[in-house]
Amino acid sequence: MIGHRDIDLDSIMTALPTYTTVGATALRARLESPLANASELQARQEQIRHIKGVDASRIKALRTILNETEADTQSVADATTDKRHAEYYTQILWDPASTFAFLNRLGWLSELIVFFRTIFLPGVSIVLPLFILAAPIVFYNVISKEPLTLKSYFNLLQTSLKKAMPSVLGKPRFEGTGGALEFGEQFAHVGVSMAMLGASIWNQVSAALSLRAIVADMRRRADAVIAFSAAATELGTLFGIAVTPVTTTDQLGLFGETWNSAAAVRTLMAQAGELDMLAAVASAKRICFPE
Repeated sequence: MIGHRDIDLDSIMTALPTYTTVGATALRARLESPLANASELQARQEQIRHIKGVDASRIKALRTILNETEADTQSVADATTDKRHAEYYTQILWDPASTFAFLNRLGWLSELIVFFRTIFLPGVSIVLPLFILAAPIVFYNVISKEPLTLKSYFNLLQTSLKKAMPSVLGKPRFEGTGGALEFGEQFAHVGVSMAMLGASIWNQVSAALSLRAIVADMRRRADAVIAFSAAATELGTLFGIAVTPVTTTDQLGLFGETWNSAAAVRTLMAQAGELDMLAAVASAKRICFPE
């Protein structure tokens, strides 16, 4: 006797091409678990008959969207377990096991964190040196109305920089001696302090640019989940099958909610796989309905 395990399932799956990985998984699972109940078989036949009567071009368009967004949707579902990216996401999101994980669902709060870390902090780091440079001039020429010589300006600037960023050159050796050596040493101290301050600014700016790239990628992946959900929902409506869509349309809120628990997205993907599998079966050119 020939059983279903003796059949070349790979050839059947090739003859019934699915558009998604979850669809292929659903198709293989169905082929490996054949039915023997007549009423259940007839119900499946009626389901396929109904799908064959639906607009094929629309089905193809929706399956194409599922195909194009599946990888990003899967990556969002796997975000917590992906150690390569988890360290990036934790710059914005709380650990799912932490007490404050519920805050991840608040998209506006994540947006505020992004603003603080990518715009506010770099902005402060850029404004600070400008303030240090301009403070002596503003104080003497505008407030106290006293003349400020170049030497006095360097002395004040050096004092300000020492407070903001101490020089690595240590204590001045020619302080109070006058002449070119003292002025040159002051200039060197100011230059080194400004270089260190500039390096600190660049670290803030580069970190902000890196984080903004991460956030842009999070937004793109969240948009893919939304598109995947919309396509699966419409496909389910065409087939007369209920689909549980994602309800959050805020990008960072959706990512944060899935980061806390990916169960909803995984369920959606499994449902989309069933729909893709049914569409693949219904699209077969040579198909019969034995009685």
